[in-house]
Amino acid sequence: MSKKGTNGADVLVGRNIRSFRLEGKLTTTELAERVGISRSQIESYESAVHRVPASRLARIADVLNVPVATLFDGSATIDGLELQKAEAPPLPKPDALRLLQAFNRIPGKRMRRAILRFFEDAAKV
Repeated sequence: MSKKGTNGADVLVGRNIRSFRLEGKLTTTELAERVGISRSQIESYESAVHRVPASRLARIADVLNVPVATLFDGSATIDGLELQKAEAPPLPKPDALRLLQAFNRIPGKRMRRAILRFFEDAAKV
């Protein structure tokens, strides 16, 4: 274990909180105010000095407009055991979250499939 009982998962969560905070163009102060905690507490989570309690993690995810599970995306180790493999880089392209959110708002299944095929074809180029 590293500083103050944190581990690889805490580092991963902190890194992802920071990534999504920056993607949302929020300062640590702005995120802290929206979550209802101090700026220094956000900084301690992002740097994995302290673990994020589950209820607070849910609130942070809500403010960042991402599923809680997204904050665990990536690769981390605890006591030498790998938690999960990352298929994508830990820091997604800046517009990836916006694209996913817009896609999820499309009501028609046929339209979503057509758009998915479009992007899959475009990615082959």
